[in-house]
Amino acid sequence: MLKQLELPPLQDRRKMARLTFFFKVAEGLVQAMPTNTYLTPIRGKRLIKPKKLDNYITKNIVENQAINHHKCFKAIISKSDQLEHSFFSKTVIDWNNLDSAVVCVVTVQSFKTALQQCY
Repeated sequence: MLKQLELPPLQDRRKMARLTFFFKVAEGLVQAMPTNTYLTPIRGKRLIKPKKLDNYITKNIVENQAINHHKCFKAIISKSDQLEHSFFSKTVIDWNNLDSAVVCVVTVQSFKTALQQCY
């Protein structure tokens, strides 16, 4: 049915929705969530691009510390499952793994378009 409707899997749609909301927070478009309160930018670091394999889930610490572009944020280190699966903990890691061409767009609509091309 997904192929007939040409819809991506639910997991990918949820990830795109999380990243779109994160883009709005990072760009300061959500007034109730100031960027400097919730996110710590990483500045002056070298790029870290871990090698990834498709359909392979890992708990490698290097994957959580990836820096693929100049708009990366510090990953939240969590000791509990509740914090590890929270919005900012999950989404910062996904955000840092995006390509710079996706992150450096100007509008929300262009971000959604660039994100759909990735998935």
